[in-house]
Amino acid sequence: MTKHWYNVSVLVKMDFSELSKVDPRLLNHSRLLHSMITGALWPMNISVYHIQTTKSETYAETLASQILIGLQQLVPLVNISSLLKDIVMRVYEVIDIAVQDSPPIRNHKIFSVTSSSFEASWSVNSLQNHSFRAEVYKGKELVQRMETTDMKLNTSNLEAGVMYTLKVSYEACGKNITSYRNVKTDALIFGLTLRILNYNFTDQFLNMSSREYQTFSRTLMAEFYDSVKGFHLIVIAVDGNSACEMTGQQTFSFLPTQIGMSVHLEQKMIAVCLQNVSIQWVHIYVDARQPQMPIQSNRGETVK
Repeated sequence: MTKHWYNVSVLVKMDFSELSKVDPRLLNHSRLLHSMITGALWPMNISVYHIQTTKSETYAETLASQILIGLQQLVPLVNISSLLKDIVMRVYEVIDIAVQDSPPIRNHKIFSVTSSSFEASWSVNSLQNHSFRAEVYKGKELVQRMETTDMKLNTSNLEAGVMYTLKVSYEACGKNITSYRNVKTDALIFGLTLRILNYNFTDQFLNMSSREYQTFSRTLMAEFYDSVKGFHLIVIAVDGNSACEMTGQQTFSFLPTQIGMSVHLEQKMIAVCLQNVSIQWVHIYVDARQPQMPIQSNRGETVK
């Protein structure tokens, strides 16, 4: 049967060193705590677990015991606290009893993000071993769910360039403790080389300010963008320095001797016209009489 857990801290007026001498395994101390707590919460059906007892940092010659209480029924935290406070009034050695609220999920981090996966970790300041539920959402759609007792997880089989929400939660003291983090998977990265067949390389292309170079640059990127219209692109030059984000038709300045580019796409495929086609070598025919340039695969097939 499901239990509702409560963390209890008991402050006792007793020197920890003296207690360790007369009760090395703290068995009598644990029995005393069990008896006091079950008596205070009678007739509720409870389980009492002694987690640890250490020297108290609050007062001299005092010790602190951490107790975990499990109840079959959900009882408000304030009610449990009120019942246990009676022990302080009845037992001289007990200085204070505090029923702690459920600790929050802290240090919730996302890392090692790829185009299809990410890792996450978090922490909970609790002596109890918790079972965590992790859920991955794409918008409002639940795409993955997993249970773990570790405070870390790995995801896989995600879509590239998509925003996901990771929800991590656990139940304690009758409450559901939840933490959210958003993460966007990396875009797919394609190596793309454009080979221009109908242009002769001249000295004018060495001058990035020349009219010939500017015209060629605009034509090339306009035709390339038409091929991948509707996709969000980030185009980066071979040297890694020049970059532009293509959300509309834009020109792109690349070095005259470097036609190769890396293309980052936030989709699984470049475009319908390049679907099922190897794009390691894409030949673009530039012809003034044909504004729409046909794109060919490395097998020589016209795909546009």
